[in-house]
Amino acid sequence: MRHRRAFETAVGWEAVASSEVRTKKKALPLAPVSSLAGEMSASADRGGYTAFVKRAELECFNRVRQMPHREISKRLRANAKTLRSGMTDAEKLLWRAIRAHRLEGISFRRQMPIEGYIVDFAAPAHRLIVELDGSQHGEERGRLRDEKRDQVLHSNSWTVLRFWNADVLSNLDGVCRKILETCGKEQF
Repeated sequence: MRHRRAFETAVGWEAVASSEVRTKKKALPLAPVSSLAGEMSASADRGGYTAFVKRAELECFNRVRQMPHREISKRLRANAKTLRSGMTDAEKLLWRAIRAHRLEGISFRRQMPIEGYIVDFAAPAHRLIVELDGSQHGEERGRLRDEKRDQVLHSNSWTVLRFWNADVLSNLDGVCRKILETCGKEQF
């Protein structure tokens, strides 16, 4: 609230020039505005001054932003959280290789809810899903479930890559190359 009152009282002040703002002490150069919320410019950090904004700019801070995704049920979100804590050996190995933008800067999320399903790994920027399958996926019932799931995900423009756990454990480099190839980042 303290910052909001400071903005409201500051609206009456006017800028000295387009490159300066007036403070109670003196005119300071206008700090560059960042597109990231909560980020301070270097000069604002050093000087500790408050920049004054117009009322129209203040109103954009008060808007509630709508998220561009669907609502995820609490049950599905809780299941995803549980799956994250109980990963298989193959999932742990692949996650170590792709987490934190380690694979050519591609951002992955693990156990992410998408369209009512929890996928093993997803790269939202590339609309790519990586699934690791164990022996239960080789049975008829598991294959039918996977086909239905893949159809739903493909209809929402996701690309699904499936690997056997044994492939990840024995040929991690080949799995990572296939992921890069699918994302269009493979360089020969």
